[in-house]
This record gives sequence, C-alpha cells and structure tokens, in this order.
Amino acid sequence: DYLTLKTCEIEEINTREIPADIVIWYVLECEKHSDADSLYITKVDCGEKWTYQIVTGAVNIKKDVYVPVALPGAYIK
Repeated sequence: DYLTLKTCEIEEINTREIPADIVIWYVLECEKHSDADSLYITKVDCGEKWTYQIVTGAVNIKKDVYVPVALPGAYIK
C-alpha cells in the first residue's frame, strides 16, 4: 500500500523462472579487443559448466565481478 501511495498503481506482477542454462559466474580476465574499439574479450569461469571466452560489448564489464551468462543452447522467452 505504501508503495502505491508514493509512486503509482501496480496493475499486475509477472514472475518468471530463470532457465537452468542462465548462470551467474565470475569474470577471470577482461581486456579490450585488439580489432574493435567497443568490444571486450573476457574469460568467464562457469564452474562445473566449464570456462568460456566471451566477446561482449558491455561497457560495465571488468575483471573480478560476477555476471549472468547464457550458456550455449540457452533459450530466453
């Protein structure tokens, strides 16, 4: 009620399950891509699901942070 009084009326709440192929893991390495100004090459430790090298355009990526990773074959609705 307090949230509704201070902001706006909430009409509905939708909940979603996160697929098993979407995981939160740790960035081991992050460096600028040598051939592109706006890309980064990262190495992400996905635990028992292996370590992946991922090229990303995310500007807020850096070493020693946790990030969401969509593993190969992941499908997001």
